[in-house]
Amino acid sequence: MSSPGRSRRDSRRSRSRSRSREPPTSSRWESSGPPRPPPPPPPACYKCGAAGHFARECPSAALGSAPGGGGPRGGCFTCGQPGHQARECTARGGGGGGGGGGGGGELHSRLVGSGADAGEWGGERGERPPPVEVEPDFGLSGALAKEANTTVAGVTLAYCEPPEARPPPPARAPWRLYCFKGADEAAPPLPLQRQSAFRVGRERAVCDLVCEHPSVSKQHAALQWRQTEVAGPDGLARSGTRLYIMDCGSTNGTRLNGEPLEAARYYQLLHQDTLRFGLSSREYVVIDTGAK
Repeated sequence: MSSPGRSRRDSRRSRSRSRSREPPTSSRWESSGPPRPPPPPPPACYKCGAAGHFARECPSAALGSAPGGGGPRGGCFTCGQPGHQARECTARGGGGGGGGGGGGGELHSRLVGSGADAGEWGGERGERPPPVEVEPDFGLSGALAKEANTTVAGVTLAYCEPPEARPPPPARAPWRLYCFKGADEAAPPLPLQRQSAFRVGRERAVCDLVCEHPSVSKQHAALQWRQTEVAGPDGLARSGTRLYIMDCGSTNGTRLNGEPLEAARYYQLLHQDTLRFGLSSREYVVIDTGAK
């Protein structure tokens, strides 16, 4: 005979086994946490809008136009022709949006019919004209003149004083520049002892001797006192401050005693030398009032 304690243990084991075999109820799982999110929708193609495939697998790519497209799929979005992409299309400028393909094809046909491919674009269809070669410009930019402070009132100076420039020597009888037109004196004499350099030309902002004749350049020439060494009668070099003239590359030139001067070169001025600027009829005479 079985004991009562053993029968109780067997009954407990059978109840626990039956309880473990019972499937969980839905109400038990629903009450354990928040509801699950719905599953994501299937992928849709952005070309045709149908679900179940991606754009790279779309069967309408080679059949026709997608809603809102710019032309036949698989071809150019500009002209609608297959065989090339929009960035390589020679008929750029066609319509866009839903009617982009038709507008591009019409433009392409107009260009082909008018001979624009061969005439304006230089040869076969799709060939672009050669690039235009830009020649180097070696002209003056004015950057060096700006750094060297060679501008006055916004005007770039064509002449700047050299390192050997010196103020004129003190003298009891100063040097003067007389202006004559014919036999008459046309202007008061210009004293040449008051500064080391005098600019000649039509530019009033920078010129000390203004000549308004149209043949005279804006910055025509310059008179400059310089310290130089010149051989004396005995053959020895003697240093002194002397007056010189330089043509600043003028259009019509400068004449000293009737002889044209070379541009950008100093010429010494002596007593009773005559100067003419451009085609002006005025004559400028250098006078040393202390000369005998």
